[in-house]
Amino acid sequence: MEQGAFGNIFGLLRARSGVDFTHSKQAIVRRRIKRRMTTLRLESPEDYESYLRAHPPEIQSLLNDILVFMAGFFRVPAAFKWFKKSHDTEPPAIESGHPSETHAEMTDTEIIDRKEWESDKRRFRPTDRGSKSIRGPEADDKKLQNADDIPGLFKALVDSSDDAIIMKDLNGIIRTWNKGAERIFGYKAEEIIGKCVTELMPPALRNEEPGILARIRAGERIDHYETVRVCKDGRLVDISLTVSPIINAQGRIVGASKIARDITEKKRWEAEIKRAHNEAEQANHAKDEFLATLSHELRTPLNPVLLLASESASDNDLSPGVRANFDVIRRNIELEARLIDDLLDLTRVRAGKLKIEKSDVNIHAVLLDTIGIVQIEIGQKHITFNQNLADAESIVHGDAVRFRQIFWNVLKNAIKFTPRRGTITIESRAEYGQYVVTISDTGIGMTPDELATAFEAFKQGTHSRDSGRFGGLGLGLAISKRFIELHSGSIAASSPGPDCGSTFTIQFPLAGWNRIGTAFNLPPLNQPSRQANGHASRSNGDNREHHAKILLVEDHEPTRSTLAHILERRHHKVVIAASAREAMAIAEKEDIDVVISDIGLPDGNGYDLFKKIHDISPVVKGIALSGYGMENDLARSRNIGFQAHLIKPVKIEALEKALEETLAAA
Repeated sequence: MEQGAFGNIFGLLRARSGVDFTHSKQAIVRRRIKRRMTTLRLESPEDYESYLRAHPPEIQSLLNDILVFMAGFFRVPAAFKWFKKSHDTEPPAIESGHPSETHAEMTDTEIIDRKEWESDKRRFRPTDRGSKSIRGPEADDKKLQNADDIPGLFKALVDSSDDAIIMKDLNGIIRTWNKGAERIFGYKAEEIIGKCVTELMPPALRNEEPGILARIRAGERIDHYETVRVCKDGRLVDISLTVSPIINAQGRIVGASKIARDITEKKRWEAEIKRAHNEAEQANHAKDEFLATLSHELRTPLNPVLLLASESASDNDLSPGVRANFDVIRRNIELEARLIDDLLDLTRVRAGKLKIEKSDVNIHAVLLDTIGIVQIEIGQKHITFNQNLADAESIVHGDAVRFRQIFWNVLKNAIKFTPRRGTITIESRAEYGQYVVTISDTGIGMTPDELATAFEAFKQGTHSRDSGRFGGLGLGLAISKRFIELHSGSIAASSPGPDCGSTFTIQFPLAGWNRIGTAFNLPPLNQPSRQANGHASRSNGDNREHHAKILLVEDHEPTRSTLAHILERRHHKVVIAASAREAMAIAEKEDIDVVISDIGLPDGNGYDLFKKIHDISPVVKGIALSGYGMENDLARSRNIGFQAHLIKPVKIEALEKALEETLAAA
């Protein structure tokens, strides 16, 4: 007894026809089922079973396939009875251009061979002793008394097929033509029988036929060959073509059977899917272009503000109160820039283009640096901040910048949703090969529904009546989760409920147990990180270790004047230009060490400009400056020859580092 999906399919066939095909040749029935699956591009019997239940007409098509290609069907009384009942009148004989060849043409190995045909007739022919049949089960079926019914019924069966079933000789002349062929191509049998099959081919494809006939003569079978044919009215139709050699009783190939399935609708859907895919790709590209342009337009005006605020916040010539005010400006501009970066990071993550630079990192030191960054916000809300940080020498293999971004996002989330005078607790430990960080707060908490979507992009809790006041885009946790997964780590959120606080647990696999930082060439833990706090004090940029002649090309005047001022304070000689034309005029007259150029210029772009300047002076180095920060922008800068690509708004620390590395390379 058939089990599983195949058993269910047999059940559907039995329900439709009243015939139990499990008693038939299983290999033949299964081949017919798999043929239908291939045609419909279904991968498993389970998929095909679901398709049959959703599309009942397909059950009839499957029955037609089985009955057309299974000669033994005529020995199943119930099948014979069902089929004869479905065709009330006795159908005419098979049309053929050469009646004498009918039996030979019917011996296609896919249809019926002559020996089996004769064998079937003998089995159904009455005997001399008056018995109705020499076979037991068939003897009870009075409708099988005359085996001469079979050819007519077989013709009716072929005509009931939705597919075109055609026979041709080895010269390509059409010999038989069923109703399916008439429906697809528009020709009646008397109009097309005796003509060459190339009548059905567009002129440009008629050279296919010699190759098909050659393969048939060699005994080959052609399966599911997708091509185009032309109808009587000139309309083109997409078909899937299966061609099999017809072998007569002597074993000689005498022709070919062709089964053509109209796949115009399938092709239309494929074209529709392809069109939708292309539109989605174009929309995705347009979205990336929009985000890149938006990023540029938002970053450009922030650039001079951040540069001036950062420079002034660390200027010891200013009073502490003034420096503190500039530091407030700096932090808020950096927050605005962070929101822009989150949008771009999300795009990179979804496109699989996020850049991760891994090395052995003292994760404890990164966590301490990040805590230092958010201390001011914690103090402003008078939040009690508890720390229980263990295993100070834990090493994790990963990207230190992304680690800092992860901790910053989760800590900022806790600060945002914790009320004034609330409590935040951060703990770290190393256990079972993992570095574990737990950040808990006494904030607004989360509902079960909010927990389920906590790490989805653009999702924020809504249970608080004034949740809108918290602001943000809802991207921080979503991006952090992806960063963590890229480091083979995990993050989980929990909450007892609304107004009961939340806990986030982050885990990273350790690179080693309790290794000292110096073994990995890490800085001592008590060494301040300028990159982490972003505003270590400077004394008017008196480091005179590197001086250079810099060509600064920037069309945004506030950014140009601010950058020139900052570079000159560091004792570099700066020549400014507001366009590519001005920059080229300077480069042709003066010796330049470094070109710092905006990418978007009113009369060109920084890529072409730097290439031209580099052609004039091959020793010149370059730093790209742009509000465009997509992955392809960074890659293009590298390919052109820029030593660095700084994304606006530019931090002074990043500018200093890029200059230092560029001059060192020179």
